[in-house]
Amino acid sequence: MKKFHGHKHGLKLAAAEDSGEKTCSVCEQELSDAAAFSCTKRDCDFILHQSCSELPKKLKHKSDPNHSFSLLSEPPEHSLYYSCDACGDLIQAFGFQCDECDHRMHVKCALLPESVECKAHEHALELHYTTTKPNVDGCTFFYCDACDEAVTEGYWTYYCKECDFVTDLDCAFSAEAVKEKEKEKEEDKEEDEEELPIELQLAKARIDMENQRVRLEFQMQMARQNAQFMNSIANSWRSAF
Repeated sequence: MKKFHGHKHGLKLAAAEDSGEKTCSVCEQELSDAAAFSCTKRDCDFILHQSCSELPKKLKHKSDPNHSFSLLSEPPEHSLYYSCDACGDLIQAFGFQCDECDHRMHVKCALLPESVECKAHEHALELHYTTTKPNVDGCTFFYCDACDEAVTEGYWTYYCKECDFVTDLDCAFSAEAVKEKEKEKEEDKEEDEEELPIELQLAKARIDMENQRVRLEFQMQMARQNAQFMNSIANSWRSAF
């Protein structure tokens, strides 16, 4: 019987049909057909990848090389908003937290490869633990070159220095479908625009530029409001304790 730190019951090798499309209780990723361990207790649904069952209690990570990280089975007590410093999403399962500072990350983010072959770009992308795009006009975000969605400054990215091409963490692994879909939409759009009179094409171009400006202003406003909201929560939490 196998034991895993952070879970009080014993574990057994799970049959393929038991894992199915379930999610790993440690890294929050789908199990699919990967080897997995499940809890021996009948009414406990704890299940994890075989690779996750071998995670260490302590971890050294390049994102913070001078400190050690501890594997936690749940957010620390009194944690109101426990988010990952790598991707910004909430940590709802196991996570790694720095023993000396407030740096924390998902297990899945801690295990990200340093280099990845992205199908949306011709060169390999390198994992960066800091913002790779310059801060322009005080903006606290930039755009992913794969999906064109905003990425908040400070979160990890995959980056090609040669081409100044950057993606968020998800798109580095799934951008092919995104790119193909965007390519099809762009081709359809160009075909439609070619059929319009020149006056309408110019008018449409002006409208598109105005829409882009409004969209950027809205996203900047939302980013500022989100930062103010998080600061107010942090201040309230500090005053309460």
